[in-house]
Order: sequence, then structure tokens, then C-alpha cells
Amino acid sequence: MKKIWARCAALAGFLMLPGCVGTDFISDSLLTMPGRVEIRSTTMAVEVNDTLQLNAVYLDEQGREMDNLSFDWESSDPLLASVESGGLLVGHARGQVTVTAAYNGTRSEDFFCTVVADPQQIATIVLSPDSAALPVGAALQFRAVAFNVDGDSLPGKTFQWLSSDTTVLTVDGGGLATARSAGHAEIRAVAEGISSPLRTVAVSNVQLTGNFVPRTGTGYSVSGVVTLTRNSDGSHTLTFGDDFTCSNGPDLEVFLSATAAVTSASLNLGDLMSNSGAQSYRVSPGQNVGNRTWVIIHCVPFNVTFGYAELQ
Repeated sequence: MKKIWARCAALAGFLMLPGCVGTDFISDSLLTMPGRVEIRSTTMAVEVNDTLQLNAVYLDEQGREMDNLSFDWESSDPLLASVESGGLLVGHARGQVTVTAAYNGTRSEDFFCTVVADPQQIATIVLSPDSAALPVGAALQFRAVAFNVDGDSLPGKTFQWLSSDTTVLTVDGGGLATARSAGHAEIRAVAEGISSPLRTVAVSNVQLTGNFVPRTGTGYSVSGVVTLTRNSDGSHTLTFGDDFTCSNGPDLEVFLSATAAVTSASLNLGDLMSNSGAQSYRVSPGQNVGNRTWVIIHCVPFNVTFGYAELQ
């Protein structure tokens, strides 16, 4: 109770000072992300002349599932597998198709589905890891395992490895991926004409740099240089320069985000250590930086962004 009272008193003190409230108060929107459609199925294969029920859900900007919706389904090759209204997939001939579901103009990512004529044919190929972030020059071993329609592994398969952009990422015949330049690439493994789902690899320079600017229209001041450095153990260090300055405010926190706004997918690095001067924040190896190249100073209790820097 004493801790809660002290926190309330501290916030009350801020109400007497310039900060996130008053005539310059501009509230950001709630933490949101674009609405999306997801196809959910634990099975990705069906035998010829058999059916597979696929299910789709629409999640709104707050990640809430919307009920009783009708989706538009589409197969990349209806001669191999067609999708009826309601998501019922019918296998017609051996091969692989991608299926999508759409609602109100929003389309799902491709869902891979294989039609097999023999239960011992390859039905799915699973890659690990699911995704990765690498600095230029680093390498990562990907592995592929083939399964039949019953979910049993099929050892001894030979895979062909492919990268969507070899200027960003190359991958050898054994699945060893090497980062060549900054960007994004997708890799997949293929065996007996069946492809694994795509896996995204984000490649960044060893060190990225940006300059803080204030968010337009707020009246707050944020400036200074910030750098993000990848360490040898896979962690990252976010460093503010000696020239960093920021307006005062209650509960200012530091975020890494894929856009110039704080969303549910942003990484929270904790409280702003100081309103001026050099300071560092550690991003552990388990926190995937990925494409989060915006550093944001955000007033959490009033949901207001003071300023941000884009790392390049």
C-alpha cells in the first residue's frame, strides 16, 4: 500500500509540472496492430479424394477474434485441391497448393497444403528455427525434417535449399545460411516437389545509427545520437550518445519498434535511465530485434510518444 501511495504521489507531483498533461496533451491511439486473417489448422496435408477442414479467424486491431464471419477462400491450383465455401479443402491430385482466406479486403498469409496419393509420400516439411535475425557476415544452420500424412518423420530425404534474395542471404546445400547484406530474405527447403513454408531472415549491419527527433505537434523535445550494436553472444546494446536530451515526463520508457509508433509487437527496454547524457540498454539474445529499427521514447501512463529515431 505504501508503494502504491508513493507512486500516486509521484504522479500527482508531475501534474504540477510540465509533462504529458495540460494544453499540450496529445494522446496517441491505443496500442494496436493492423487487423489480420489467420488460417489455423494442425494438419497441412490430405489424401487424394479426401477432405480437410480449414479454419480462419479475423483479429482486429486489438488482437480480438471476431465471431461469425464469412471468408473468401482461394487455392493456388484448384485442379490439385479446391476449397469450398466454409474452408473445406478437397484433394484431387498429388501436389502442393497454397491456400488463402480473405475478409473485407484483408488476406491471410499463404497456407501450404499437400495432396498425397500414397500415405508414405512427403506431406509436410518443417524448418527450424522458425525465423532469425543475423548481422552481416554471420551464419546460421537451418534444418529440415520431412513428415508423411500421419505425422511420422521420413528420414533420408535430400533437400534443395533456396533463398528469395541471394544478395541478402545465401544458403548452401546443407541448409547453412550466410548473411551477405542488410535486408530481408525468405528461405525454404524442397524435396520431391514439396516445399516447406517460407522462413524469414532479417539481416542487419553490425551497428545501426540514428538521430532522435521530437514527435511533431507534441511540444516535447528529444534529440541526440543513438546506436544499436550486435554483440558476439547474440545480444544487442542500444546506446544513447552524450548529446542525448529529452523533456521531463512521468514514466518515460524506451521501446524498439518496427514503425514510428508503439504497438503490441514493440520491445520494451525499460525505464528511460536519464533525461540527458550517455546511457545503454541491453537487448538479450532471446529478444528478436528483427525489423524493429525505430527507437521510441514513450510516456506510458498517458500513451504519448515524445520522440523517436530511425536506425539505419
